[in-house]
Amino acid sequence: MKHKQIATIGNVDLSVIGSQIKTDSVFRTSFIQFQKKGEYPAGPIKMNTEAPIEDHILPLFRILNKTNKKNIKIILLDTDHSFSNVSNNLNQTLESWIKQSN
Repeated sequence: MKHKQIATIGNVDLSVIGSQIKTDSVFRTSFIQFQKKGEYPAGPIKMNTEAPIEDHILPLFRILNKTNKKNIKIILLDTDHSFSNVSNNLNQTLESWIKQSN
């Protein structure tokens, strides 16, 4: 079966981990130690709160463009992990995209 359309939405809910960090001191200590081991310069992970388009979106876009498909589109919405400030726009965009495929 060939897929004609693919959608990806970058949504992560870390509230469960956050709640456990707040309420469980043993978990909090372990989590902090684990994070410090992986974080630059001790480890390979460079922590930031942004997702630069050049690092996270454009590499995939460039690979998809090599397929010579003409209908590749990226829509960027300036939001946080909850999408609460753009939920209407996101819903309308997805609805429009689904209707185009039918």
